Amino acid sequence: MRKISLILIVCISYYSEAQHILNGSFEDIIPGNWDYQLGENTYYNCAHNIPCNDFNAYMKNCTAWEEASNEFIECGGHGIFYKNCSFQFSYSNPPVIQWGNIPADGDWYIHILGSISYPNEQDAVVEDGICLDFSEPLQIGKEYLLTYYIKNSAPIPATYANAIHSTYVNIGLSHSSTGFGEWIGSSTTPNDTNWIQQSITFTANTEAKYLSVQAHTPLEIIPYHGTHTHNIYPICLDNFVLSELSSVDEHIVSQSTLYPNPTSNGELYIESVNGHKVMVMDVLGRILHRQDIYPKHKSLIDVKHLEQGNYIIHILEKDGNSIENKKFIKSLN
Repeated sequence: MRKISLILIVCISYYSEAQHILNGSFEDIIPGNWDYQLGENTYYNCAHNIPCNDFNAYMKNCTAWEEASNEFIECGGHGIFYKNCSFQFSYSNPPVIQWGNIPADGDWYIHILGSISYPNEQDAVVEDGICLDFSEPLQIGKEYLLTYYIKNSAPIPATYANAIHSTYVNIGLSHSSTGFGEWIGSSTTPNDTNWIQQSITFTANTEAKYLSVQAHTPLEIIPYHGTHTHNIYPICLDNFVLSELSSVDEHIVSQSTLYPNPTSNGELYIESVNGHKVMVMDVLGRILHRQDIYPKHKSLIDVKHLEQGNYIIHILEKDGNSIENKKFIKSLN
C-alpha cells in the first residue's frame, strides 16, 4: 500500500509542475488607490498610459518595457484596466462616466501602445512591450500551445481604419524580463472591439524564462494640423495560457482517444475522460472550429470543411483548463 501511495503522489506532482504563465490573466496585481466614493457609489479609475515603473509596481510577474527611436521618450503608455472602471470622469452634476470594457477573463486586463509622431520633422516611433514570467524555463524540443485574447480598445474612425487594421503584436521568448528575445509568431488586431481568441504553436529552441509581447507600429501616416502627425495604436490583451503539446514522460497515459486518424471523409470521433470542449487548429495555431463534447462519450467532430493537411485538436475541461492536445491528418477522399 505504501508503494502505491508513493506512485500517486509522483503523478500529481508532474501535472502541478508543468510550465505555465504565472500571471497570464493579469489578476495578480497591487491595485493601489484606484477606487473612490461619490455619494453612495464606488468607482474605479483605470491606470491609463502610465509609466513603466508604475506598471511594474502594480503588476506581479509581468514587466513593462519599451523601444523608442527617440532617446528623449520615457517608457510609458501601458495601461491596466479594471472591469467597468471609469476611463474618463467628470464631477459634473450628474457625473459623466465613460465605462471601460469587460475583460476576456477575470477582473483585469491590460493594453500596450504603438505610436508614431512627426513633430517638426523629428520622427519618433514607440513600441510598448511586456514580459510574462514562466513558472519555470521552457524545455528545449518540447512543443507548446499559447492561447490569448486580443482586441482594439475603442471603435475605429474611418479615417484611421487602414492604419490601425495593419497593427499587430509580435510574440517571442526571452531570457530577459525587459527584452523581446526570439520571435515565435505574430497576431493581427481584430477589426472591432470584441475580444478574439488567438493562438500560436511552437517548439522551444531555448530555455526561455519569459514570454514577450510587443506592439508593432505601422508606418501609415495620417497628418493633421498641417505640420504635426501623431498616431496611437492601442492593443488590449488578456488571458495568456500556455499548454504542452508533447510530454517528456511517455509513461503518462492519454486521457482521450481520437479516430480514425488519418480521416479521409472528414468525420473524426473523440472519446475523452474529462473533456467538455475541443478546439481544432491548424499548424499555425489558428482556431478553425470549436465544439462542446461530453465526457466518456463518443463525439463526432465534423472536419469536412478542412483542406488536406495536419491539424491539432486541443481538449479542455469544463472550466477551460487544458487537458491535452492531439495531432490528426485530414487526407484526400
